[in-house]
Amino acid sequence: MTVGVHIPRARAMAEEINERPEFRDLKLEFRGSEEILTAENLARAEVFEKAKNTKAYKLTESQEKRGLEAFLRGGYNLKM
Repeated sequence: MTVGVHIPRARAMAEEINERPEFRDLKLEFRGSEEILTAENLARAEVFEKAKNTKAYKLTESQEKRGLEAFLRGGYNLKM
């Protein structure tokens, strides 16, 4: 579970790590915290929608997109 905006980068990283023999059998499910919290209380959906229109959210979203692009270009070194 992570914030929804982080899921694409987290998924890409997990898929790469999952290629390693010691992690091949690992099954992951990605869910945004917003999805989980909204399931418990539908009133929260409006709060999350409003948050997506803030400068802070848009900045985070932009940074996450750049981070995903950097990762896909090989810009991360995932040594374990």
